[in-house]
Amino acid sequence: AVLAAFSDSDSARRSAAVMAIQAMNRPPRQITRTLLEFATNASPTMRWQSLAALQGLRLEQPRVLAAYVLAMNDPDPVVRAAAVQAISQASGWTTNAALAEVTARTLGLEGSLGSTIVGKLNGLLVDAEPSVRSAARRALTEIQITSPN
Repeated sequence: AVLAAFSDSDSARRSAAVMAIQAMNRPPRQITRTLLEFATNASPTMRWQSLAALQGLRLEQPRVLAAYVLAMNDPDPVVRAAAVQAISQASGWTTNAALAEVTARTLGLEGSLGSTIVGKLNGLLVDAEPSVRSAARRALTEIQITSPN
């Protein structure tokens, strides 16, 4: 029922679904899988709402972190800002070398996850959208990489 409401055309129902998903301590795998699918949906609203729901779940999983990193390149500025906020609050990759390594492999990165994220954030400092620039600035001050990854 929650997933059906999440994909509803009524924004109030979708917002309620996001809040319901965020209230779950351990969401079923199907919810995580569906939110990851919605993160690449054609609708920008679906993309940023799925990122917000994933962020609220605070899942430190390679596929979730990879979705945040990929969404930092999204054509929609609201999605980019949501991705930046999510990646800055998902701090596990900054201290857990194994998580960072698996996420980097999931993304097919040659370099480290940390340098990729910091590079993307630095690039977003000159984004056309002020909200994205502001989110990137905040993220760069909040993120502290404490182990090489």
